[in-house]
Amino acid sequence: MRYTCGMRLPFPLHKTQLLAVFTALCVITPAVADFALQPQANTKPTQWIEYALSFSGNAGLERNRAFGSLGYRLDLAPYEGTVGFQSSGKISDITLSSTWWLVRSEHRWRTWEFGVETLYHYQHYEGVYGEHDLLLYYCMRQRRDNGFEFVLKNGGTLKAANLYVVDEIITNKSFIGAVQVGKTWQNGFELYTSVASHDRYRYPLFFSPRFIVGSALTLGGANGCFRPSLELEAGFTDFFTTAVYVDTLLVRIAGSVRL
Repeated sequence: MRYTCGMRLPFPLHKTQLLAVFTALCVITPAVADFALQPQANTKPTQWIEYALSFSGNAGLERNRAFGSLGYRLDLAPYEGTVGFQSSGKISDITLSSTWWLVRSEHRWRTWEFGVETLYHYQHYEGVYGEHDLLLYYCMRQRRDNGFEFVLKNGGTLKAANLYVVDEIITNKSFIGAVQVGKTWQNGFELYTSVASHDRYRYPLFFSPRFIVGSALTLGGANGCFRPSLELEAGFTDFFTTAVYVDTLLVRIAGSVRL
């Protein structure tokens, strides 16, 4: 069954898709209302601007490319938000995300948080296609006094791709997930690793795991104002069905400045 309204949508909404969109709106609306109505006098936001350069290896469809990206991150507990833009030749990406930590529990030397995250991604390949991704996560995060952090995300995605050549819109839906583990020392040094069904600017339909290992150093300690980082990323396709194939190899160098 399909649902229609007075405004024409870029793709038809099936029952399960409509439920996912409705759930996302039910989560975002009270979060925005709560943020707007609560007093903010004692809340001090943390803001970062990041510029990154990524270089792909000789593997996959995007081989031997250089990517430039610019991002903004806001942390205003219990809310977090990011905006990012990446470009490489004819391919451009925009990603926006917001997280609302609904439940927080402190127990001795550790803190548990549970919440939801919504994300929108758009990719434009000049003369080929335009792709929209809408994601809804359920998140869990544990932080410890010693700087250890564990994050688990699970949810679903709606994807709509407009193929310019045939002027046809293709829609799909899929499950997504991510696990991240990291450690931050008092001098500002960080080590982290993650495995996910996607990365910040790539959202394949079929589960194609992305493995990331990274390190960073916040100069001036945990409250410093400059954070250089280095990441290595490997992406795979056909990970569970046939022989493992390396689709993505990336080296990412970034610098972040606290505002």
